[in-house]
Amino acid sequence: VTIPLGTPVVPLPEGDRYLGFLFARGERPEEVEDALRHAHALLDVRMARERMEAVQ
Repeated sequence: VTIPLGTPVVPLPEGDRYLGFLFARGERPEEVEDALRHAHALLDVRMARERMEAVQ
């Protein structure tokens, strides 16, 4: 994760940091895509509204 806890999240293109990264391996590209989609579905990203308003 490249954004420290408590730091406002600035959306792209103005922002230059990411909430995190997903990596996957597989025998075929389809397996990797499926693994990434599955991992993405398991994410639970939460942001406080007051933090978002402070950035605008």
